[in-house]
Amino acid sequence: MEILKNIEMLSTLTDEELSLIQTLCHPVSSLDGEILIGENQRGENLFIIISGRVEILVNNPVHEGESICLSKLKSCESFGEFSLYDNAPRSASAVSQGKSELLKINSNELNALLDKHPVMGMKLMRNLGKILCTRLRNIDIEYRNSNLWIGI
Repeated sequence: MEILKNIEMLSTLTDEELSLIQTLCHPVSSLDGEILIGENQRGENLFIIISGRVEILVNNPVHEGESICLSKLKSCESFGEFSLYDNAPRSASAVSQGKSELLKINSNELNALLDKHPVMGMKLMRNLGKILCTRLRNIDIEYRNSNLWIGI
């Protein structure tokens, strides 16, 4: 449970709440280059990185077969959070960079738990909202800077 205390999206939960989350965690090991989430595929799991690194990639719309790296994630970071909100196809791929150890949480199971514990659900969703807002702001800044650079 100590590792869960260091995860940003779980940082405001009590020990009791973390114990409930821990019951949903399934350990996953991945090898270098392993695709954990595929862009445009349906998925219902979110992941927490225990050790290793994961790249978040999207297909390059201009150069077929190439990818664009949106983010490089490390220990104590999470990905696949959109699955908590909808069942839409994945917006990006997540690929292990080297050997990684992760925790996988099924979003349907987590949502069912949060329905039973609404205070915990509010805290977790607020934390996720902050994380996703930060990521969106960073992408907005990168997009704006790239457009300034190429003169659009």
